[in-house]
Amino acid sequence: MSVDGVMDTQDLAWAISWQASHAEENGAPCTARVIRALEQVAKTDTATGRRIANWQGLSLKDAMPLRIAGGLHSLVLTGADDRLARVYAGQITDQALIDALVCELVESFDTQLLPWLDGPPQTNEAGRSASIMAGLMWLSARLGSRFEMNELGASAGVNTMMDRCRFDLGGTIIGPENSPMLIKPEWRGEAPPTSRWRLLRSWDATRLLSI
Repeated sequence: MSVDGVMDTQDLAWAISWQASHAEENGAPCTARVIRALEQVAKTDTATGRRIANWQGLSLKDAMPLRIAGGLHSLVLTGADDRLARVYAGQITDQALIDALVCELVESFDTQLLPWLDGPPQTNEAGRSASIMAGLMWLSARLGSRFEMNELGASAGVNTMMDRCRFDLGGTIIGPENSPMLIKPEWRGEAPPTSRWRLLRSWDATRLLSI
């Protein structure tokens, strides 16, 4: 099926399954399990479930499964409810248990979750900073000068926190040893040269200086 054909599907169950498989294939199996639970949420007598079941639009083109997945994740991030934390940590993998848990959360936080369906999600993929870091390291070896990065909101500021992450870029290691975030993308070809960095931040830009 073509990309347009996939995005134009009106089959809710198929759309949820496709979105979950897409997440799993791209290294996010925990998110995939939460997304699969939405099929059961659509059967609940909640405002969120009814809106999912009767979605006014195209579920995949509108990124509907990701909208509500973002809302569920926010419950953990804000401390409103941490029951999904074990799912995101990969400690709970049984789909039936996750289905039940997600349905319980939707029933408990129906009012808070419903607005998450109003707009598309913003992807905060920290992994993309690996490409930026590699490019800056390559440029620094040739220019040896300052670089200014302007965060436009595409990653909710994640890229302005690269100094908190540890990178393994084809064997080139950079970043704090005690960082809880290790970004190690599949690397093909020559690794970037080793450089050391310091980030200076302002409200409107991040300045990356080679030191």
